[in-house]
Amino acid sequence: MSPALVNAYFNAFGNHIVFPAAILNGEFYNLKNSRSENYGGIGAVIAHEISHAFDNNGARFDENGSLKNW
Repeated sequence: MSPALVNAYFNAFGNHIVFPAAILNGEFYNLKNSRSENYGGIGAVIAHEISHAFDNNGARFDENGSLKNW
């Protein structure tokens, strides 16, 4: 994924979340916003990506990223 792309994703095989640098630009984080708006914006993105670890797809992988339904 390009660092310029404003998108985050959960990688089930690696059991990790990727946040490109561009996520800190635009609507999720802005120096003109208050701290609470910035924390809320990026926090919502983080929470959304964490939830993918527990959805129908993510639940098929264990803590090591191995295909194993838990």
